[in-house]
Amino acid sequence: MATDRIVALAAQMTRQRNGNIEVLAVIEVPFTLPLNAHVEQDEKLALEALNRAESVATSIAVRINKRILKARNAGLAIVREAEEKGIDLILIANTPVRVRGNIQQIDPTVEYVMRNAPCEVLVLSQGYTGASSSGEEVGDTEHKVNTAATIS
Repeated sequence: MATDRIVALAAQMTRQRNGNIEVLAVIEVPFTLPLNAHVEQDEKLALEALNRAESVATSIAVRINKRILKARNAGLAIVREAEEKGIDLILIANTPVRVRGNIQQIDPTVEYVMRNAPCEVLVLSQGYTGASSSGEEVGDTEHKVNTAATIS
């Protein structure tokens, strides 16, 4: 799972410098719904991702802060969070959205974060799997859950 790899890597990076790790699960809510809409399936996926992250962190004796955030655009939400908290590094997994031959396109959320983040961004490649916990399309809905870890 991408979230597991992100947390494990963030833990290794912060151990030497006593940094803080925050794992953020962003639920993209379409404009057709109010931002505070109850999107049960997405909330369940986000909670599962955060619980896995906490389990990984516990197994390697690291503490994390975890949050679920609802937003219209996950990339923008991650960048704003980094700006507001003075984050040093964002770790995010790329789930290719399309594959044409051997060409994988970058997920639009990851591309936005890479272009606009106020800090360095480390992107973990997952290869093409069709779907994953980071950037998973949920059923036929437009909803999407993205996870990222930040280090400060």
